[in-house]
Amino acid sequence: MNGFDVPVGDGEDGNIVRAFETYRKGSYGREILINPLHPLLPKVAVCIHPSCNKFDNRFVLHQWQKLDRLYVQYLEPVLGPLLGGSSDGDSRCRKLMVQMAQSNEGNRYYPIPREEGFVVTSNKEDTQENTYIIRNTPDQDYIHNVKKLVNLLLHVRTIMVGLYFTHLGQLEEVRANLGADEHGLTNNDLVRDDRQNYKSCEKVCQNRVCVCIQQLIEGDNTLPEPRRPVVYLRGLYVYLKIAATYIDIFLNPTKSLVSRVECAATVIIFLAIWHNYIARTPGLKLADNFITKETYTDVLLSCHLVLSVIGYMGDNMPNQECHLDQLGTDCVENFLSKMGQWVGNHHNYTYGVNFAHMVRMEEIQLNPNAPSYARPHRGHTLKKRVLGIDNMHTCRMQILWITQVMLSVLMTGK
Repeated sequence: MNGFDVPVGDGEDGNIVRAFETYRKGSYGREILINPLHPLLPKVAVCIHPSCNKFDNRFVLHQWQKLDRLYVQYLEPVLGPLLGGSSDGDSRCRKLMVQMAQSNEGNRYYPIPREEGFVVTSNKEDTQENTYIIRNTPDQDYIHNVKKLVNLLLHVRTIMVGLYFTHLGQLEEVRANLGADEHGLTNNDLVRDDRQNYKSCEKVCQNRVCVCIQQLIEGDNTLPEPRRPVVYLRGLYVYLKIAATYIDIFLNPTKSLVSRVECAATVIIFLAIWHNYIARTPGLKLADNFITKETYTDVLLSCHLVLSVIGYMGDNMPNQECHLDQLGTDCVENFLSKMGQWVGNHHNYTYGVNFAHMVRMEEIQLNPNAPSYARPHRGHTLKKRVLGIDNMHTCRMQILWITQVMLSVLMTGK
């Protein structure tokens, strides 16, 4: 096997033939979606297949390069340029993204000069229309990043923000002294039996929780029983404010693009200063008192992506709205949910069934009279897209046809 090319014949290749003949199941599923940064355009699956999950980052690079060539050949005339790829924390993808982002080869894109601290770059291609295209822009899913930031507060690490130990259990102080109508927290938000519950993470980071923490830090002498300042909550307050600022970058509809850039810069600069503080303070260690290296890298990659996308769209598409909430890999989870929840329902899919489902779901979305999906993934709201643009039906039919062509090329190498 060389990338996606699978030569079928006698000899060693006979193992592949026998695997298909005996309906051998893949232990993992791998899916690649095209994610247009607009809520009215479909998230189209171009590849879905079983995987052994035993490949390294060099193998991933080979696949990405092949996908880039196929996209430029078949899809770019229809959909426009492919800005980059997104992952939800896979270590091989992360390693590859960091290597590509730190490369100095060719023409590089800097929305902010490198001398001013912009370190995560992408390839820049000038076009004949006096514009440019950016490619290989790295992204780590912001929803997964938020969950990792909150879940780390229940980690065995002793996270230190300045002089203060920080743990999610400190929010019990808020629940004990203030009413639920003020903070809105429940026991499940603090215990977090479901570590993948994003809505709970959002509740923990919301502004009214930070306001309640601030009240406890300041104390209140006007009460019949004066409340003494709870100063040890300062670390938790700062941590949750940074997490809330990170969420605002993508999901706060009241924020302008300028404000979102400021939020991204705030998160990047704070994490860098905090990282250096832990590294240079005697008695503290990054491995024990800081967020994980993976979380730190993922958040920095996604914040730099925001700056790159805003700068690119401002230069080349100034009249188009910048939908930062469409970034990330959440569309993959939505797609798998529509497929019938592989893990939860213990479905065993053959390649042919997957392909049929993939095409059928796009056909359903093309039909304005089709039924809506009945059971959306928990935590998500899936709405059937009814498009009122005249040429959108043609565009989506082209995507369907091109998807089948790309699948054929990926599987046969022809």
